[in-house]
This record gives sequence, C-alpha cells and structure tokens, in this order.
Amino acid sequence: MKKVVLLAMALLILAITLLNLSSCECKHEWKPATCESPAVCKKCSAIGDAPLGHSWEAATCTSPKKCKVCGKTEGTVLRHSWEDATCASPKKCKICGATEGKKLKNHSLRQGYCSVCGNFVNELPEVVNRLKEYITDCNYNLMCCQQVLKVGGSLNDAVTYYNAYLKAIQKLSNICNKYPNEFVKFTNMITKIDNEQQKYINQFNASSSTSARRSALSSAASVYITKEVEINSILRDDYTKP
Repeated sequence: MKKVVLLAMALLILAITLLNLSSCECKHEWKPATCESPAVCKKCSAIGDAPLGHSWEAATCTSPKKCKVCGKTEGTVLRHSWEDATCASPKKCKICGATEGKKLKNHSLRQGYCSVCGNFVNELPEVVNRLKEYITDCNYNLMCCQQVLKVGGSLNDAVTYYNAYLKAIQKLSNICNKYPNEFVKFTNMITKIDNEQQKYINQFNASSSTSARRSALSSAASVYITKEVEINSILRDDYTKP
C-alpha cells in the first residue's frame, strides 16, 4: 500500500513538472495592453504588461473629458459661459471662444460713443481720416481730368482719371452706408453731387462728338470740384456736432 502511495506522489510530481515545463515553453502571442487591461497571451492567457492608463483631454463646452488613446469619455461637458453680443461681435463663450447668433448692429457713433452698446469705440476719428483721404483722392483725380481736357490732352487719359475718381467716391459711399446715422448731411451732399454728375455722364455716353464728350466730362468733374470746400465743411460739422 505504501508503495502505491509513493508511486502516486511521484506521478503527481512528474505531472506538475511537465506542466511547468510546458508553460515555460509557450511562445506568447500578446494581445496589447489597453488603458484598462494588461497585455494577455492569446495562447496561455499569461499576463504581461500592465494597463496603460488613460490619457485624458480636458472637458470642453461641448464634450466631456476624453481619453486620447481609447476615446473613452468621462464626466460631463462644461457648458458655455456666454458674453453678451456687442456691435462688433455676436455673443461669445468666455471659455472656448465659440460664437452664436449675430452682432447687435453697426456701432451708432457720436464722438466715439455707441448709442447701441454704450461702449466708447475709438473708431470715428479713424473713419473721418479715411473720408478725408478719399475726398483728397476725388479732388486730385478730377483736377487731373480737367487739366488734361484743358490742355487738349487725350480724352482716354481724362476718362482714366475720372474712373479713378469714381473708385474713390465709391469708397466714400461705402463708409457712409456703414455709418448711416453719423454723416447724414455729408451723405446727402455726396448723393446730390452724384445725381448732378450723372446728367453730364449721360450726355457724354449719348454723344458721338469728341468735343461734346470732352465738354460733358469737364462739366461732370466741375460739379464736385466747385463743392469741395462745402464737402469738407459739412464733414467737419457732421463729425463735431454732438
């Protein structure tokens, strides 16, 4: 009986030894570790490298915190913290910078203060300076136009100067349209000049006579030139009147 027990124990020890040898000889095929699980051998289920651990991106106004490795999310979104819309921009999130809706209106300025949003906007002086530059451009090109016509120069050259004037006057109009409440008298004057000039430009386009065309173009230029002092005076009055 004792021999039988000894034989059984020997067989058990042999089996354990063989099992250990078999385990040591496994050529592991690892399933890579994830953020939450270690590496595992696909053959023998042996445990390898430890879990990677999450690499979190901070939560934003529109999404909770998120793992950059596996994409898992956790927690809640921050929610936007809105700043009110102004005349310059729609409402804006103080956290992420997202915008929503529309801005209020264009600034309605008088001496730099906006009657819509109440803010001091140091914009009007710059606008007036640009208007003055365009007024100077208008006058320069029309004076050149008239001079070319006066000395008997090329009609095409005179037309080129007049077209340059039209570009400058369009810039004036664009600014006036952007600030409709700030330069009312000035805008009305520019519109009046344009209407008067258009009569001569219509004559210019309708005539086949070179002399008649030269006369019509000169008259169109004179409409603005003769009113330049008044234009500057009105701009100054519109800007300084509280």
